[in-house]
Amino acid sequence: MPGLVNNASELPEEVDVIVVGAGAAGCVLAARLSEDPNCSVLALEAGERLDGPEFTNQSSAIWLHEPESPWFWEHLTTPQAALGGRAVSLLTGRALGGGSAVNSMVWLRGHPVDYDSWAKAGASGWGWDSVLPVFRAIEKTAPRIGGADSPMALSDATGLDVFAKAFIAAGGNQGLKVLPYIDADDGRAGFGPLRSNAVNGKRHSVIEGYLQPALGRPNLTVATASPVARLLTAGKAVNGVQLADSTRRVIRARRTVVLTAGALRTPQLMMLSGIGPAAHLAEHGIATVHDLPGVGANLQDHPLEPIIWPSLPGIDPPAESGHDQQGVHFQAGALLQTDPDTPAPNLQLSFVVLRSGPDGTPFPQPIVSCMLILLTPRSRGTVRLASADPGAPPLVDPAYLSDGHDRESLRDGLVWVRDRLFDDPALRALCGPPMAPAQELTTDEALDTYLAEEVRSTHHPVGTCRMGTGEGTVVGPDLAVHGIRGLHIADASIMPSIVRGNPHAATIMIAERAARLLREP
Repeated sequence: MPGLVNNASELPEEVDVIVVGAGAAGCVLAARLSEDPNCSVLALEAGERLDGPEFTNQSSAIWLHEPESPWFWEHLTTPQAALGGRAVSLLTGRALGGGSAVNSMVWLRGHPVDYDSWAKAGASGWGWDSVLPVFRAIEKTAPRIGGADSPMALSDATGLDVFAKAFIAAGGNQGLKVLPYIDADDGRAGFGPLRSNAVNGKRHSVIEGYLQPALGRPNLTVATASPVARLLTAGKAVNGVQLADSTRRVIRARRTVVLTAGALRTPQLMMLSGIGPAAHLAEHGIATVHDLPGVGANLQDHPLEPIIWPSLPGIDPPAESGHDQQGVHFQAGALLQTDPDTPAPNLQLSFVVLRSGPDGTPFPQPIVSCMLILLTPRSRGTVRLASADPGAPPLVDPAYLSDGHDRESLRDGLVWVRDRLFDDPALRALCGPPMAPAQELTTDEALDTYLAEEVRSTHHPVGTCRMGTGEGTVVGPDLAVHGIRGLHIADASIMPSIVRGNPHAATIMIAERAARLLREP
């Protein structure tokens, strides 16, 4: 039965293409592939569909996260040596729309050098000149770019509150470029408002942009509450999937299976199915179908360091009339280039004003936070199996700050933000002395201790099924898995290196290009 279903008995026994994971990438891919009436598509999502104002009116449902929430995969990393043995929470969306349904809605393409570096590393055809037209076709932000048929409606923050205006002004006072919006000039350094996939204060996710217009097609079925246990293989070919629910149902794919379960779950499913590093599979008694060492390697995430100030009493006017992002937390941000060894920004600032705690209790006065994000981590980690049980979460080791250059970059950025940017008169007029890290923390040793205690995840895992043609790669530029027929990957796991910004937009771009590649004769 085509459409949206949540009952395994309603699923077809065989289709042309199975899409595993109906998150940001999966919704895009399923919608695009089903435009061909001769291609039957089944998208399988482990989570449910999310409804309600907490998911449509807030910038980030992650802020509403509670332990054991049904709409998140909550991964605790392995103990991180560079963080004093501390485990870090790394959340990914477990719902129809995936991260697109729960993320902060910040829309950044990344920098041209990101994509050109992919091409230089063997991902031919994925350079900036190739992906820029795809971004432009995706984005609906009249009158600048896109058009009426572009699927993702974007908004620029307008009606900025006094705090966001002061943040941008302080950046300009420090000699940084003030941009009409962050990501203008193709991701160059500067301060400005943030763009988001929100319209009139409401989230515009891939569900609204792609999936809903496609659900009436007779050749598309989207199933929620349908986790996949393993891929079905015959020799060096994949020809279907087996569900992990009580039915253990088998569904066959005539053309291909496309994995879009994300950078943590995609490699896990491959390894559970015997595709991955042979020695690791043997540790869990899994017979090797195809020895592919790059599966689960090359894990990257943007480490985040919060810096916090109290606002001065009495300074909290409401947003100006006309603000088109009511309820959005992130209004302003910045891209900084502080590393002379990199040709583009290496740090991101996300500016946020918190007026209440997670339980909704108002603070006596707003708390101002500048989230310092390392865009270019050199550290590389892994995703590995904890067991051969599909229900067991994978072992996630991002190896945060294992490369000392990452720690130095964050430390230098922290000092600049705390001691220069927020010492600017524009912000000093609104904020008291920093709460964390305190001004008394000045030595490298003290600041490194603070980083070890406070660094956290931006929830941006990528890279674990790297695209390219050399050693350690998992898919080619056509997104077909090396050495296996009938299997493609089209999510953030294929990124050779993480982009300079929130990877949501880049993931949608990957899925758009994947659909075109799969539809080519």
